[in-house]
Amino acid sequence: MDKSINYLKSILKPNSVVVIACSGGPDSMCLLYLLKCLKEEFNLKVIVAHVNHLVRKESTEEAEFVRNVVKQYNMIFEYYELKNKYTSNFHSKSREERYAFFEELVRKYNASYLMSAHHGDDLIETILMRICRGSNLKGYSGFDILSLKDNYVVVKPLIFYSKSYILDYMRDNNLEYRLDYTNDLNDYPRVRFRHKVLPILYEENKNVNDRFLKYNNVLSEADNFINNYLHNIIDKIYNNNVLDIDLFNKEDLYIK
Repeated sequence: MDKSINYLKSILKPNSVVVIACSGGPDSMCLLYLLKCLKEEFNLKVIVAHVNHLVRKESTEEAEFVRNVVKQYNMIFEYYELKNKYTSNFHSKSREERYAFFEELVRKYNASYLMSAHHGDDLIETILMRICRGSNLKGYSGFDILSLKDNYVVVKPLIFYSKSYILDYMRDNNLEYRLDYTNDLNDYPRVRFRHKVLPILYEENKNVNDRFLKYNNVLSEADNFINNYLHNIIDKIYNNNVLDIDLFNKEDLYIK
């Protein structure tokens, strides 16, 4: 986990407050453990946010499991149950409610960081889904390791590693976690990519997650360059509600 740890060390500031989304699964418990390892060095105040979707009978035990680990790590546990029983678009709507809870905690504790345990396989799945559905240059890149918000940053420190690597790391360090069987149901496109496409990609290249991360970086850098270019020329081409057609037509088709 050197890449993730070194990345965290590069962005964390002493005495910071961190909110981490933690389901109790191997990914979030891995990230929680990494923060525990850095907690004393940076004098971190860590807020562990656990959301119970009230879908599975195991969820109550999972919440208690996370609560107990958080207590052992001397962190703060915050618990939330979904307020609505969504009958359609469950993943999208529950995600909105989850992140509203996370942002509420960021404000409550005046946190500088909101961290989630998205990893390299999540990035691959997101990119493949965007390609199939259609997107723009930024969308095709998947998601960023760090995203700026108004008063805090959203960080995904496990983006450097595959799911299998994380599972091996958890086993080698004797770290407990819980598994949600609904994550393996083929009812959702993301899961179908996970089961049917990712194994083929890893057969072709055991480090394919690194290639997708590079793809992500290249597209993100290109998108940033284009946005900066547009920022520098927009006032010359479009000013006082007037479009200068001659200057506009000199630009490349993509810029137009």
